[in-house]
Amino acid sequence: MNTIEKLCNELNNFIQTNDLQIKENYHLLAEKFQLIIQKLLIEITQYLKNELFMQINEIPILANGSVLKGSTAMGFIIEEIYTRIIKSSNIANQFIFPEETIDSAYDIKFNNDKVDLLCNLKVEKHGEIYLKKNNNKLSQNNGIVAGKILQSEYALNIENPKLYLVSKIPYIIDLDNSKLLLQQNKITSIYLESFIWDGIKSDHRNWSKEFNPLSGRLQMPTKTKIGNYSISTIPSYSEIKTLIEQLAQSL
Repeated sequence: MNTIEKLCNELNNFIQTNDLQIKENYHLLAEKFQLIIQKLLIEITQYLKNELFMQINEIPILANGSVLKGSTAMGFIIEEIYTRIIKSSNIANQFIFPEETIDSAYDIKFNNDKVDLLCNLKVEKHGEIYLKKNNNKLSQNNGIVAGKILQSEYALNIENPKLYLVSKIPYIIDLDNSKLLLQQNKITSIYLESFIWDGIKSDHRNWSKEFNPLSGRLQMPTKTKIGNYSISTIPSYSEIKTLIEQLAQSL
């Protein structure tokens, strides 16, 4: 992962050099972090040879009719494997990892105390292979993070510029061979800040008697709209802070 380490060092130097103007270099900061995460995920996928065999004690656990194929278990397994590989690599010190990801806003955070660059790893099923036939039905995974968790994260180190990258790793379930086929060429990422200003929605999950709009998970844009957003549509950091603070009114 020498290339990734070099990019991380370059990003640290960029932050150090542009310390006083970093909020004015917001888009360039976003480009550099996105490039690191994209290359990192692709390199891990190549290391895994684009597949994961799903076996326990040499017993295949993925087959037609398996309860696992339609559950969220596959997503948690893939996310855990990717983060474990990063943690055990020579670039682990370039990132910070939460003790528990279940209530965390992120899976990976760039290790620099002047900015908060966060990445939420997600997976998305792009089909199933059964009896050598490929069913390409897409199972969209649009939930990002609960509004209140994101708001709490933004309240920390309030003066630090923040960026929240959502990265998706697509996979196909091969039921004939009990494995997951990782779609390296379809790994994507998008910044939450690039679309949060444009009528973001949540899934309205609620765990209390009184409805709290921040309990629900914020949602990705629809397939027809997601192409409208990019690093160039990220507002200034001051605007982002205001949007996060007033998030409940937007949902």
